[in-house]
Amino acid sequence: MTEEVRKLARSSYGVVQGVTLPILEEQRSFTTISQYHETVAKARFFYENDSIAGTVINRMSDLAITELRNRHRKYKDEIKNYYDGIAEMLAPLLAQIPLLYLIDGMAVAEYRLGRIMGNRIHNDLGRTRYYVPEKLWLRNVNNIELKKGPMGERFVYIKIPQEDIQIITTKGKPDREDHYRLLVEMSPDYVKAVQNGQIIFKLDTVPICRKLTPYNTYPIPFLKSAIPALEYRRSLKRMDKITSERVIESLRHVKVGSDEYPADDDDIIHTKNSIEAQTSSTQDTIFNVYTNHTIEIKWVIPPIDNLLDDRKYSEANADVLLALGFPRIWVVGENERSNSSDNSLASIGPVATLNSIRNDILLWVKELYRKLAEENGFTQYPDPYWSPINIVGVSELLQYAANFMDKAISRNTVSQIYGTTYDREKLQMEQEDIEDVQNTAQTPNRQVEETAIPSTQLNEQAINNNRTLNER
Repeated sequence: MTEEVRKLARSSYGVVQGVTLPILEEQRSFTTISQYHETVAKARFFYENDSIAGTVINRMSDLAITELRNRHRKYKDEIKNYYDGIAEMLAPLLAQIPLLYLIDGMAVAEYRLGRIMGNRIHNDLGRTRYYVPEKLWLRNVNNIELKKGPMGERFVYIKIPQEDIQIITTKGKPDREDHYRLLVEMSPDYVKAVQNGQIIFKLDTVPICRKLTPYNTYPIPFLKSAIPALEYRRSLKRMDKITSERVIESLRHVKVGSDEYPADDDDIIHTKNSIEAQTSSTQDTIFNVYTNHTIEIKWVIPPIDNLLDDRKYSEANADVLLALGFPRIWVVGENERSNSSDNSLASIGPVATLNSIRNDILLWVKELYRKLAEENGFTQYPDPYWSPINIVGVSELLQYAANFMDKAISRNTVSQIYGTTYDREKLQMEQEDIEDVQNTAQTPNRQVEETAIPSTQLNEQAINNNRTLNER
């Protein structure tokens, strides 16, 4: 390829069907780790500093995770009880995954297996020991590198941070020796490999990735398409901030003397000292300008019409919400115009995004269930699923449940609408029936005790009756 051809390839114009179009921005795919980390850094910044981006991500993260449940098959109660206990153990970790999934575009969850007694997993498992994910944590994607396999799969590698390398090579000296001993105790092979110069390790885990495409090595963070709109919105806020600061820190122009009465240096110095002595005790920042004309004081204030006009944010906010695919009614609970939106229609887009998050997380959970079955010698394991996201009015849900129970949907599905399960409610009803029977058995005795008259009172009543008869 000649230099002329290279220059043409790097030119700022592209030809599409005979029409020359300017390329406004370089369209970069996530083929290198630096490109991905650059976008992640921006996404983290806007999540922490932009009100719309932070609210949307927090709202979606909170809505995405509901109770993890298991769809069981015909197998022993031991397997059923074990995996129900595992679902409860995973709850704290699963609640953290959507946040990293949206901000970073992926979450790398890891665990360490350990053996514990079954009654610590479920009350009905007894004292038999089982393998469980004893330790659960999430990796920082700044240290993660993905590599594509020949079939499009992604392999996860971790690059050891320089701080950890220094701790291992120096054996924690001078003040991290406890940290080093803990690493040696937990992962002696890992410490030995780092000491031998290895700094990249392959992880045996399934990454929870968002929107993987064949032309990208890395997933796409949720805020990527909204970053230009967020940067523009931030520029508007920065402009307002600078303008307001100029209004607060006003410029004062002082003119001393005129053509008829020219001022000399002594007049200017005297005026300067008088004004500065008068304002030295104040906390306001005032800039003074002195000239040799008649004394005249003017405040130089920048135009503030743009500062007072909030309509400039309407388009910027709309662009941000459009890029995020999130309706305004879900952000603040209302629209800019009343009665201008239907919640059932507005919820279609966010619910689809939430279901995509939940499905990607379930892939990791299913792989974990499979590995746990191998470690514990189980031939079968359940299919995990999420309890539904309730975004419909309560009255509509209850009416739906009442109309279709025992007809089109199962009792367990109806119970999920109420935020519970059929088995849980069945056990609770059985317990309440037992308590009712016990209370009923005790009620007649209590009534007899309450209506019975003490013997001393009976004797006094008999004496009074005899005295009355004698008098008559």
